[in-house]
Amino acid sequence: MPTLTTMRLPPPKAWQEFEDLVLASLGQRWKTTTLQRNGRSGQAQAGVDVYGSDDIGRRVGIQCKNFKGALGLKTVQKEIDRAAKFKGSLSALFVATTAETDARLQEEVRLLSDTRVAAGKFAVALLFWDDIVDGLVANPALLRAHYPQIQIESRTMPSRERLLAALEFGYYAPYLWHYILLTFGEVGQMANTEPDTVKVIARMVEQRAQQLFAPKEAKAITKCIKVIVDGSYAKRKNQASWDHVEDCAKRIATHANTLSSLLPISEGNVLETGITLGRIYHHVDDLPSKGVRDDMRRRLRGILPDDCQKEVDRRFRATASVSSGYTWASRIYTCLDREIRWASF
Repeated sequence: MPTLTTMRLPPPKAWQEFEDLVLASLGQRWKTTTLQRNGRSGQAQAGVDVYGSDDIGRRVGIQCKNFKGALGLKTVQKEIDRAAKFKGSLSALFVATTAETDARLQEEVRLLSDTRVAAGKFAVALLFWDDIVDGLVANPALLRAHYPQIQIESRTMPSRERLLAALEFGYYAPYLWHYILLTFGEVGQMANTEPDTVKVIARMVEQRAQQLFAPKEAKAITKCIKVIVDGSYAKRKNQASWDHVEDCAKRIATHANTLSSLLPISEGNVLETGITLGRIYHHVDDLPSKGVRDDMRRRLRGILPDDCQKEVDRRFRATASVSSGYTWASRIYTCLDREIRWASF
């Protein structure tokens, strides 16, 4: 029986739809939120339809070729010549195509790219249709957004990366305003808090949202993150700008507390657990009650496989003597994060 990773999804007919797919797929695959279209329909694009940063931080351009038939080296060279006129430095050009994978063309492009890099020019690589589909399949919400006619069965084996994304999003996203106050408020200034804390956490929340949710939900969070980062690090701040930052931080908190229903059960459970741990970290001064601790232990035992149960119980016994909610929550969070990373799912 074919699976999502082995079946061939039909490429879109319209070039605009293909650009949408490439943008969504590579954003998911590279875990980046910086990719964007280069201009609009009818404008000169200098061989670059999409530009931004890839997974290793390089400035890249992407040319989308949606056509029937095989892609040839002459077409690739033509796109290289056009991209050479792109205003702004590029470290690499990717030619994304609906064509099937071609080993001979891959070899030709690799050799061409090596020659270019040796001469101090941008690298060149290919992205075939299967590569693009892989990015969509990694996020069921993203796949449903572009192929609603395909019914996706619930996965029996959870994705380790998506579980970690759900945990981090739940633990940090609802509490961005707390981190802003801790960083830029009087307490943060007195404690000499690292000034980039908010920026780092905000970008992580943005990235995790893009991994987990459909484009509509992720875009709403991305817009709020931009306001938060720009407003928090503006040279000149006033009460109105801080009010706008607070409003966006609280919008993200509202989103975070409602989005678990859009995820598979295992991921939704992890997200809600992250939210609860974050709430204890920020709002509970003393060691949580035994009932709260027992409930959290049941959650972790439900999330993690059997071979993690002894370690979970050991961690809960070890934290029973701590004196503060933030210490307890941070240690249980670390426990869950560690076990998700190394468990045998």
